Amino acid sequence: IFTQVAPICEGDQIASLPLFSNNGIEGSWFPALSNTTTTTYTFTPADSQCANSVQMTIVVIPKVLPTFNGFATLCYGEPFILPTSSVNSVTGSWSPIPNPFATTTYTFTPDINQCAFTTNLVVPVFPDFDFDFKSYCQNEKFHLEIVANNNSFDTSAAAYEWKLNSNVISNDVNFNVTDFLSSLNNQFQLPLVFHIVVTNQNGCVKEKSITVENVYCGIPNGISVNNDGLNDSFDLSLLGVKNLKIFNRYGMLIFEKDNYINEWYGQTNEGKKVPDGVYFYQITLSNKEIKTGWVYLIR
Repeated sequence: IFTQVAPICEGDQIASLPLFSNNGIEGSWFPALSNTTTTTYTFTPADSQCANSVQMTIVVIPKVLPTFNGFATLCYGEPFILPTSSVNSVTGSWSPIPNPFATTTYTFTPDINQCAFTTNLVVPVFPDFDFDFKSYCQNEKFHLEIVANNNSFDTSAAAYEWKLNSNVISNDVNFNVTDFLSSLNNQFQLPLVFHIVVTNQNGCVKEKSITVENVYCGIPNGISVNNDGLNDSFDLSLLGVKNLKIFNRYGMLIFEKDNYINEWYGQTNEGKKVPDGVYFYQITLSNKEIKTGWVYLIR
């Protein structure tokens, strides 16, 4: 008589079968123990024992492979949850912790009471993408254009939503701000905050905002240097100026600057204030176009 050995999971250790029965019969077992397949073992009493042989079947439960539904490629930063139970009902845990910022291989380890293999699951994540804005004047109209940072997405394959006060106002990569503001019949006040939603070719979304404080694309014909915050300098910030020269009425060059933005407020190259009056300019734009004219300075 022997105590029946309980079923084991494939690969688990089996304790050696006893060489003496519960009722004191000595003998040996055949074949050798196997932890990979269900086997029937025969106990043969020793020659000196007046006893019958007996058999015991030890059931080995085959391990199952946990199966999981795969993940479609996620957008960068998109949260996700790894299931703690497989499709075929194996429970367990995952390592490492979910990382929504990189494609990662995760290992599923079944719980101790589960007769199952460990398995791996790859969760693919798209690389991040980002964009910025380019502002410029074209035909004396102010434009905002979306540009991809580090070629992180295809601007021709993306979708765009320009929004003002939650209303979609444009779906183009290039937004003609001047024309849009003209359509409002002066029913607006600067600065304006535009929100932009970009959906790239993978269906991933990123949103930013930009504040527009100035849409003037002409050349000022006067500046008033009185520190009131209005026309205090010769502002050409939207024109893409490669070089600016300022001359007095006698044709003498008094000020010059490359990559000019809005640095002239009525001073010479040496920083000396010049008197009120008419001054003449020569502007070389980044496209090599040259513009000339005059500007009136008053303090």
